[in-house]
Amino acid sequence: MSPGLPCHDVRPCSTLIWMNDDPKTLDDLADLARTSDNAMSEWIADKRDERERVKAQYAGLFVAATDLFFRVDPAGINDESNTDEYEPEVGTVLPRLESAGSVGDVARILREEFSSWFGDSFDGQRTDQLAPELWSLWQARKSTGR
Repeated sequence: MSPGLPCHDVRPCSTLIWMNDDPKTLDDLADLARTSDNAMSEWIADKRDERERVKAQYAGLFVAATDLFFRVDPAGINDESNTDEYEPEVGTVLPRLESAGSVGDVARILREEFSSWFGDSFDGQRTDQLAPELWSLWQARKSTGR
């Protein structure tokens, strides 16, 4: 409780928490956490469903791009056993390649996506290394129609 502020809760003041000058009981916070957990669970499920759609749409390219991201490891998350670790990023990058017209466009998309996923915690040079290889994979897919 904030010093000098009265406690108007019928329970002991230790169960009252102040957030932004607004008193919250532990029950209020538990309700807030449940609501947040439900919203987060729904968001995660939606993202997982979208990634599964992208996996199905891009099939072999999804696997090849995930392998490429894992090998180059621009975010430093490769611990040699978590080969699916870059699937979320690949799932957001591949649909955006539809609008790419060059390796430079791919590099920009990769930087935007990695920034979205990792903030500043990724290696820009490694991200740029992905672009030509990903562009080649993309071009091969377009030429075969798969």
